[in-house]
Amino acid sequence: MFPLTSLSFSARSPYSSSPTDDVTYSLTRDELALGLQYTDTVGIKPLRDWLYGLQDVNHGRKQGEGWSVVVGNGSQDLVYKAIDALVNDGDPVLIESPAYAYIPVPYLSRDLLLMFLHLRVLHLDFDHSSQTLRSTEIETDAEGISASSLRSKIENWPAEKPRPKVLYTVPYGCNPTGMTASLERRVEVLKLAREFNIIILEDDPYFYLYYGAAPRPPSYFSLEKTILPETGRVLRFDSFSKVLSAGMRLGFVSGPEVIMNVIEKHTESSDLQASSLAQVIAIKLLDSWGYGGFKLHTERTSEFYREKRDVFQVAMMKYLDGYAEWVKPEAGLFFWYANSFFWLWRHGGFVLLLSVLFLSYVHEQCALKGWVTANFLTSRRKTDRRNSLLNKAFKLNLSSGASSKEGSNDSESVIRTTAFKKGVLALPGKVFLPSGNPTPYVRAAFSLNTEEEVNEALKRLRAAIVEARGE
Repeated sequence: MFPLTSLSFSARSPYSSSPTDDVTYSLTRDELALGLQYTDTVGIKPLRDWLYGLQDVNHGRKQGEGWSVVVGNGSQDLVYKAIDALVNDGDPVLIESPAYAYIPVPYLSRDLLLMFLHLRVLHLDFDHSSQTLRSTEIETDAEGISASSLRSKIENWPAEKPRPKVLYTVPYGCNPTGMTASLERRVEVLKLAREFNIIILEDDPYFYLYYGAAPRPPSYFSLEKTILPETGRVLRFDSFSKVLSAGMRLGFVSGPEVIMNVIEKHTESSDLQASSLAQVIAIKLLDSWGYGGFKLHTERTSEFYREKRDVFQVAMMKYLDGYAEWVKPEAGLFFWYANSFFWLWRHGGFVLLLSVLFLSYVHEQCALKGWVTANFLTSRRKTDRRNSLLNKAFKLNLSSGASSKEGSNDSESVIRTTAFKKGVLALPGKVFLPSGNPTPYVRAAFSLNTEEEVNEALKRLRAAIVEARGE
């Protein structure tokens, strides 16, 4: 009935040291038939079985403990459905701050907000009387969510308002801060979640991009089994976008069966299922690798990003020491420094994209309005580097000594004037703050750009800072 009669593909072997050592895979007749038809809403059985084993290997969670796995069209799809299942109009959603890609739109209903946001971004409180959104932020630092801030916000919650039921966090290589939560903080937050009856949404797309020197901290999904008297407090979201292919749009959520059942029903009435063919291709590859091969592949990917981070770190020390403050990330794609912006460096007929502080819908291939869109799309055509970008965020010291004035350390004041004139196109860091308050922070990207390109870009940024400080 369908015109496709065979399908083969090649992939690099994780067991080979040669980057050109490809292995060819051919789908069997039955595998192709499975990939060309509708399938189970929760995902094809071979892939789900493999994922149950993966969660056992990485998090010590075994099948049959009251949790299940649902495959979706990327983890964003599943985060959306989880929040839709757990949050009603008027319900607050706790979120760490800074947060990824906040869009300060004041007059959206909850449903429209769910359409336009990643649902990874807002701690929102929808006021029906004023039809506005109010945001409350849970503070973070280099160790992760501040447990004292979380406790304070909950204990001082207005009596007339419903208490939050959900806490959203990105514990490894957080976007945009690059922060990886410490074990101590994870334990504190998990215990607070139980004390105040909160469900943790553990969105972990950078789990497999950990390159820190210390052992990887255990996940919330793992910890709830070992430190709490019961499980069911954590929904864990994983993604293949950073380690297999972003275009395959495959993610999976692990959590209490009762919530997974609701997500399944939502999928049945909306997008029906994740792509059968993408799932078949994924399990063909993963099954041939085994868990050991998958581990080798993710370690190799993490090492690639660690090397890129180190190049950027050296350049930061060379050009921005004393002009910026930052914490070296141990996972993910991000450096966080005071001033959040998206900047392009044009030189010699190419466009170098070094900082990607774009909004969430830009990150997922949606257009940013106006002149920003044109520059962004031009950069992608000329360099074809968008999917390899890594990011670094840091704090810019925009004022010096007695010359400091109130508001003078807001990155926006420099980004839209001095930096722009020097070839730096940026968005202010406050786009990552649910409150939209001024901030000196910046998120910058490090990726396939050469060491020379990185140095030139940061040299120009330093010149912009020096001029802004009047030095």
